[in-house]
Amino acid sequence: MMIARPAAWAETIFHLYVSRLFRRHFHAIFLLGDFPKIAATLPLLLAPNHSTWWDGFFVHLLNKKIFARRPYVMMLEEQLVRYPFFTRLGVFSINPHSAADTRASLRYAARILRDPQNLLCIFP
Repeated sequence: MMIARPAAWAETIFHLYVSRLFRRHFHAIFLLGDFPKIAATLPLLLAPNHSTWWDGFFVHLLNKKIFARRPYVMMLEEQLVRYPFFTRLGVFSINPHSAADTRASLRYAARILRDPQNLLCIFP
């Protein structure tokens, strides 16, 4: 299992990159309706659809603009091996082909959710 190793410098670089991508490819982004009030004493677990390349970037922007939590994301290990920089953004792996590794990843996710400042995103 690859653990998350968040770094402020990586988050800054990634945010600049994502902001530029959105400015180039989208005229505007609108959120309809009201967001529920989420107590600051509770961690946040997101399980959004993952139907486009943009989905993770949208989660990043939502967190920056609305939730303001420490972000963590569960990613398939085979993908995270290809993009190890993501560990510096709070990404950790899960290997669904190994029961032991899957249990380790779920225990790690549970530890993340013990801290109310954290946001955990799992793309089902």
